[in-house]
Amino acid sequence: MSRFMTNPKKGLTNLTTILAENQKRYKSTTVLTFGDGSNGALGLPTSVSVMGLDSYEPTCVPGLPGDISAVAAGHYHSLAVSCQGQVWAWGRNNEGQLGRGAHSPRETWYEPKQVEGLDQVAVQNAFASGVISAAVGVDGSLWVWGKSKRGQLGLGKGITEAIVPSRIEVLADEEIAKVSLGWGHALALTKDGKVFGWGYSADGRLGRIGDTQEDSSLEARAGMLKLTEENKSSTLETAEKLVLEAMEKEKDMPIVWEPCLIEELRGIKVTDVACGLDHSLILCSDGTLLSSGSNIYGQLGRSTQDLGLLPVDINFHPISVASGLGHSLAICKNLSEEKSDDATNIVSWGWNASSQLGREGPENLPEIVEALAEETPVSVSGGRVHSIALTSKGEVWVWGCGRNGRLGLGSSTDEAEPVLLDTLEDMNVLQAVSGFDHNLVLGKNWEGLVISLSEGMESSPSVAAARGDKNGVEENGSNSMRTAESMLRLLPMSLCIVSLVLMLTNSQSSDDFGLLSYSDVGVFRYLVQASGVCAGYSLLSALVSALPRPSTMSRAWTFFLLDQVFMYIILVAGAASTEVVYLAYNGDAAITWGGDCGSLGMFCHKAAASLATTFAVVICYAVLSLISSYRLFSRYDAPIGYTNKGIDMSAVFHT
Repeated sequence: MSRFMTNPKKGLTNLTTILAENQKRYKSTTVLTFGDGSNGALGLPTSVSVMGLDSYEPTCVPGLPGDISAVAAGHYHSLAVSCQGQVWAWGRNNEGQLGRGAHSPRETWYEPKQVEGLDQVAVQNAFASGVISAAVGVDGSLWVWGKSKRGQLGLGKGITEAIVPSRIEVLADEEIAKVSLGWGHALALTKDGKVFGWGYSADGRLGRIGDTQEDSSLEARAGMLKLTEENKSSTLETAEKLVLEAMEKEKDMPIVWEPCLIEELRGIKVTDVACGLDHSLILCSDGTLLSSGSNIYGQLGRSTQDLGLLPVDINFHPISVASGLGHSLAICKNLSEEKSDDATNIVSWGWNASSQLGREGPENLPEIVEALAEETPVSVSGGRVHSIALTSKGEVWVWGCGRNGRLGLGSSTDEAEPVLLDTLEDMNVLQAVSGFDHNLVLGKNWEGLVISLSEGMESSPSVAAARGDKNGVEENGSNSMRTAESMLRLLPMSLCIVSLVLMLTNSQSSDDFGLLSYSDVGVFRYLVQASGVCAGYSLLSALVSALPRPSTMSRAWTFFLLDQVFMYIILVAGAASTEVVYLAYNGDAAITWGGDCGSLGMFCHKAAASLATTFAVVICYAVLSLISSYRLFSRYDAPIGYTNKGIDMSAVFHT
């Protein structure tokens, strides 16, 4: 440790103090996740995340220590930092961004594991892009790992891969406070307010570093991309082809291989930075907000199209900034006299294809998200086409594209305005961040409850269910609906029992046949067995539906499949038995036992009554099947994973 500190003794004392404070504040924390899990970024085993894919409600990430102090979401992978200064990673690892070495088995990528090679570093925060990860030590040192052909590692000219975490030596004399990573560029903010940039530098996204303020091929094709987006007849493949061709032509475009001080910001103190996919936001201490890079979607927030760092046309006083793929977000002070001094608003601008701005009005200029006007946001984060915010009350609000459960609301529905994520209502949320299509929430366990993996699996693991929150997990949002469904599921159980009693007690003696019992007729034996099994399922499903559990995709699929299976089981048994009873009444006596109900009238009557009850059961299951199928297909996407083309930019057009 001492080799990283100018004063080892003082540094060790500071480190001990920081770790002790973190342990006290972040004791018994839990990391929750929701959204697209096709790359393993949720950290959930297949038994929790349906088919290893998506999670539609906040779900506990198993395998992490109980003292996580910070989380970070890359495009397709996730990071967590513990109070002990360790970094845990899971998700996509094609570029080695999980820090597990070159031979980590693919089937284990979804499992949170500690990053190797940081044993001598006490990490206090972590950051991620699509292809690399970064960690900042308590001493301000910056460490990176992964693979980037565009210099995003910042380790020197031509260095495109770091299998184990490597320190950026160029910044050895600086204390790094924050790092923000775009598609191919990066910004680092120091504790004394300086900003360093490196990586892919076209479009002036890094300001005047190395005189690289020329248009990129992507920016030059902005008009073509806009036409593709607006032309409804254009296919996704056509749009992707344009981008991939542009990326191919950009192979010789300018790259800054090591961190350099941004020229325009010399002597200016900066308080915050944020990188979108291909644009940058820089907030100065005097409240001036600068933007640079691509402006295809109006994400720079200014009318001028000039390259370089230029002021955003904003009429508010920003105090922090964030960015999604093509949209920008800022938390601004509320200057209204009616509001308290600490009141804040969220301001948004840029790409709004899926309502990720959370408001109506001009998209290329900053405007307030009115739906949160009565709240006090403390942080905001942007995904590919959705946004998430944390308020001073510890509430989480979400808006934008809901596909694959990105909003955590239990469905795939888009939300044009911010909606409260009420399953977290009683949790002390400390942090909420977005990757491209997934989210991470860090919170203190409700009443100190420790959520285990086994509990998570058994409860379709929503944090609301794990903590017993009856307000946030009601089926279809109300106790009455849950009760009604439970009663409907109990009805076929009652009918099955009636059918069983009628058939089990059905026997009669006659001169022609002697003593005849249901067990002497094969289809009646099958009917009895089917009725017994269906009665058991009805009772079990009624109990499950009555429990205050969240409506998750796995639960919806289970009910959908089982309701239909048992409907067919009882239907087949009833149909076969009906044929036998019909022949007993009306069959040809020469070839069947037709007409024998004349001497076995009581036996036939009880069999017919049992069958009538059986078909009432079939009707009940048909209704239940319709309900479960409607719930499933109206709320959830089909469980189909994305095709991984190995190129982050291709994901831009999948919304």
